[in-house]
Amino acid sequence: MASTKIDIIAKNKASAALGKVNRDVKKISTSSNKLNSSFTKMRSLALGVGAALGGITLAKGFLDTAKQFEQLGIQLKFITGNAKDGAKALKIVEDAAKRSAFSLESMAQATPLLLTVSTIEQLNDTLDITGDIAAATGLSFEEVAGQLQRAFSGGIAAADIFREKGIKAMLGFEEGVQYSADETERIIRDLWENSRSVYVGAMEAMSKTWTGQVSMMGDAWLDFKKVAMEEGVFDVLKEQLGDIQTFVDDNKTAIDDFAR
Repeated sequence: MASTKIDIIAKNKASAALGKVNRDVKKISTSSNKLNSSFTKMRSLALGVGAALGGITLAKGFLDTAKQFEQLGIQLKFITGNAKDGAKALKIVEDAAKRSAFSLESMAQATPLLLTVSTIEQLNDTLDITGDIAAATGLSFEEVAGQLQRAFSGGIAAADIFREKGIKAMLGFEEGVQYSADETERIIRDLWENSRSVYVGAMEAMSKTWTGQVSMMGDAWLDFKKVAMEEGVFDVLKEQLGDIQTFVDDNKTAIDDFAR
């Protein structure tokens, strides 16, 4: 009888223990579901924020491209003397970049320098000279453009980096001989017109490399952003920005009071 009583008490305790375990398991399961739900919400929120930030970054990229080419257009307009010639110069640069390993951005930034020592008709050839020397020597497109600008305006002696890198000698200029700006330009242009420089063709060769192909893909994307913003979008944004500025000007007193 005592044994049976003990068995009943043991079973009751075991049942109670199992019941508690089951309740705890349910609680853990419920908590787990809540936790999973929270993680799901957090993940969705993170993805949403990421998408929003990505969209902002993408939009900023389009806007930055539009601003960059607008500023370049103004520079080229005043360097060439009118908007038509400025647009023509920009088209020459865009076409040159499509067959070059150098980015449209770097070539465009260097163009105002080159136009100070080149006519629009000479610009395409000057871009080729710049690109060939840059590709063969490892100098940036902008650095070479700056050195050519100095050489064409002050003589080869003014291009100190060309002297330090041995480019002056490779172009056939003799050490100790004085060359005027006109002589320097004539000698360098003649080398390319008659394909007599070791640097001729370096830019074309570089364009066929992996780096060159990647650069061309980047130029295609840059051109896409530029064209997209030209189709009225940038003008509308500038108009809206002007409206905001007008509102600020008209309500300056109230805005200043609120600021205080």
